[in-house]
Amino acid sequence: MYRLRLIKLGAKIKEIRQAQNLTQSTLSDLAEIDIRTIQRLEKGDMNLSLNIFIAVIKSLNVDATEIINEISNES
Repeated sequence: MYRLRLIKLGAKIKEIRQAQNLTQSTLSDLAEIDIRTIQRLEKGDMNLSLNIFIAVIKSLNVDATEIINEISNES
């Protein structure tokens, strides 16, 4: 269940990034985190810290509650 949520979170971040026509590199620059971190996040390969999560959602200009509710409510 925990791993599935990480995968869903990564997929949602990727979906939002692509909808905004941002590359992983651009998001990495905006969030001031390594591109490899973005890649691992989008694949669901990492247990991200709160700081990384906040940096990414601020860079994407999205609401954290909305993302969390969406990935928590999906079956």
